[in-house]
Amino acid sequence: MKDTVNRLHHQFQQGTLGTDEVKRLARWALTHAEARHYQPESLFKYTRIRYLASRPSSGTETVLDLWCEVLEVSKWYYRSVESAPAQWLASLEHALVETHPACVSYDSYDYFLAHGWTVHDMVLSSIELSTANIGNYDGSFEDIEHWVRLREKNLPFFLGVTCCGTLVGQWALTLLTGSEYQALLCGTLEEDEIAGARYTGPGEYIGYISTTTLHRDFRRHRFLRGLLEHIAGLMRSQLTQGVRFLHIGANAYTEAGVQLCRLFGLEYVTEHCSQGQVYVGDERQILDSPLLRRNTTLPTGSGRDSLAL
Repeated sequence: MKDTVNRLHHQFQQGTLGTDEVKRLARWALTHAEARHYQPESLFKYTRIRYLASRPSSGTETVLDLWCEVLEVSKWYYRSVESAPAQWLASLEHALVETHPACVSYDSYDYFLAHGWTVHDMVLSSIELSTANIGNYDGSFEDIEHWVRLREKNLPFFLGVTCCGTLVGQWALTLLTGSEYQALLCGTLEEDEIAGARYTGPGEYIGYISTTTLHRDFRRHRFLRGLLEHIAGLMRSQLTQGVRFLHIGANAYTEAGVQLCRLFGLEYVTEHCSQGQVYVGDERQILDSPLLRRNTTLPTGSGRDSLAL
């Protein structure tokens, strides 16, 4: 694998890397995974790798896109077949981010689902990211299934930040029922008890920002600004399509999360009974907030006070 990736890296540098090379690598990785696992379809991102192994060339792929896919397939192989990290792959990805910031992309669920991801894969990636960012959070199987159910009800209200196929940031909004919003105002709404409302098209909703987070390695101005600009663009697009938010709330678990709520234009309401501080506002407060204006000082955090709501 290492020799193959190094050869493809040389092709990337020469500008000659092609779609067929990625497809061959993905097929090779799949063959080894399928030989190792009794039910390979249960593997994380199995359908995504199958997509890369069989998708026709659209003619719009750049060599940067293809090199990102090479790294994605290679990391999947070491996770699913070798079950061991490969530091040399991490070094290649780190070098790529430093020289090619465009390797970081911002996409909606529509994009992910159209390119071989599943909701389960996205939720598992989200929980792994939250576990890395929030010191005392440890997602369980029940957490995954719970958030899969909620995300399936709210597919339009998600943005994922990816680098070479790894989720490194996300923003997700969950629709609440009226009674759940009242519980939020009282500081008693527990996320693992949210049943949520379902998005049914244009209309009036109550939103709960369940997460806004970036991996610490990507918590730089350009990536944070990119995430926030895409959030603003998504909300403005929904506004023009007739989606209205009567209320929007969040529970900030960290100091950086509190900063984000304030910059979003949300107002403090109460302490949460378990952990965090509850902030609420409405759609217009977010769209007119300081956070979405240029030259705003962005929140920072380290250690436990990571960028997370």
